[in-house]
Amino acid sequence: MNLISTERQLLRYLPVMTVIVLIAQPGLAHAYVGPAATMNFFGAAFGLIAAILSAIGVLLFWPMKIFLRFVCRVISPAQARTVESESAG
Repeated sequence: MNLISTERQLLRYLPVMTVIVLIAQPGLAHAYVGPAATMNFFGAAFGLIAAILSAIGVLLFWPMKIFLRFVCRVISPAQARTVESESAG
């Protein structure tokens, strides 16, 4: 079967396929979507954006937190007394 005969077969069924497509299309839906659906959409979108931004913030600031914990190390009073007694004596 060559390409030309395949095209002719498709063209023979074109009017039938066109009628089927036009009949199968849904009509106009007379439906009212109230403000509740819009608020649900915006609430979900806000939640998704907040989650993504939180994840990015954690990834960016986690190394800073570790660095600051290393630099600003707080020593307990017992460790301070031990350090003072070692340096004094």
